[in-house]
Amino acid sequence: MLSPNEISEHSFSKKLSGYNVNEVEEYIAYLLEKYTEVYNQFTDISAKLDTATAALSEYETAKQTAQSIISAADKKANEIISEAQQKAESVSRSVSESCDILIEDYRQKVVVQTEVLCELTEQCRDFKNKLLHGYRAQMDYLNGMDFGLAAQKSDEDLINEVLTLAKEHIKQKKAQKPDTPPEANESDFAPVTMSEERSFTDEN
Repeated sequence: MLSPNEISEHSFSKKLSGYNVNEVEEYIAYLLEKYTEVYNQFTDISAKLDTATAALSEYETAKQTAQSIISAADKKANEIISEAQQKAESVSRSVSESCDILIEDYRQKVVVQTEVLCELTEQCRDFKNKLLHGYRAQMDYLNGMDFGLAAQKSDEDLINEVLTLAKEHIKQKKAQKPDTPPEANESDFAPVTMSEERSFTDEN
């Protein structure tokens, strides 16, 4: 594009037969003025366009940078979420397995303790039955005695005597086997003889 200076400095050859020189020069001056205005506007617009183009370029660069950062952030976030999920699943599995092991261990202990309790309960029941059987045998024996000493004693006295004999028997068993609970049997509660009954009565 021609600048106003180039137009103003341009010269024409003169001829005798031609246009009025003054009119031509005036019109050229008018055109030069208008052209100068248009040229200045063009220059200003070009400068603004260059500024806008540079700003657009910076914007595109910033946009690409932002997109790269967002993409990297999304990728990192997905990696963090995936790693956290894997760790959570691993911890959950570990806790679940530990709980299963503890539950199974306690279940086995409960079974063992239940068996021990049942065994002890059965031993107590057997001991009670044997003690009751021995007591009945003693009572039958005492009821069958025919002498004045037995007649003078009440049922309560006889029961106390039988219980005392049972306690003495248990003490003797404990002294023989201190770490083993005494196990009663029917022979332990066999009817006492008359001499043993008199000896026990004299001691008490």
